[in-house]
Amino acid sequence: DLLHDGGKTDWEASPLIAYASIKSGTCAYEYSDWLAEKLANPDIYTLININVQRQFSGGYALALYENCLRFKRTGSTGWIPVETWRRLLGADASMYDEFKHFSSEVIKKAVKEINQVSNIIVTPEYKREARRVVQIRFLVDDNPQRSMLDNGEDEDQKAVRGSDAFKRLTKLGVGDRLAISWI
Repeated sequence: DLLHDGGKTDWEASPLIAYASIKSGTCAYEYSDWLAEKLANPDIYTLININVQRQFSGGYALALYENCLRFKRTGSTGWIPVETWRRLLGADASMYDEFKHFSSEVIKKAVKEINQVSNIIVTPEYKREARRVVQIRFLVDDNPQRSMLDNGEDEDQKAVRGSDAFKRLTKLGVGDRLAISWI
C-alpha cells in the first residue's frame, strides 16, 4: 500500500474464499464480508480485463498498467515521488538509481507497451527540482484504438450473462462487471 495517505502502512489479511462446497456438480463459494466490501470498492480496486492483461510481455509495463488503470476516471495518477514509482513497478535494481536509466529502460518502454496493447493511453509528466526529476505523474486516457476492439464480449461473458447466477446477482443489485467477475 505505497500510496496510502496516512503516512503509515496498514496491513490486513483475509482468505480469498471463506467457504466453498461442491454438491451434485454445483460449486458454491462465498467471500468474507470484509473481503467482499474491499473487492466492491471502486476507489481502491478496478477490474482488469484479462484479455488485455495477457497482451503484456513486460513486467514493468503490466505493473504500470495496473497502477494507472485505477486512475482512469480521474485522468491522472497525481504526482508521486520517483522512489515510490520504482517500488510500485518493482524496479529496485541499483542501475535504476540514476533516473536516466530508470526512464529509458522502465518508464519509456512500459509506456510504449501500454499504449500499444492496452485499452488506455498513458503519458508521463515530470516534476523537477534543481534539474533533477523528483516526481512523476501519468495522465491516463482511453485508447480509442483498443476500445473499439474491447467493446465486444467474448463467448464466456455471453454465457455468464445468460446464466441464472448472473440474473440473481444483478437482481440483488450487484453491478454487471462485478457479477461477471464473481461468476
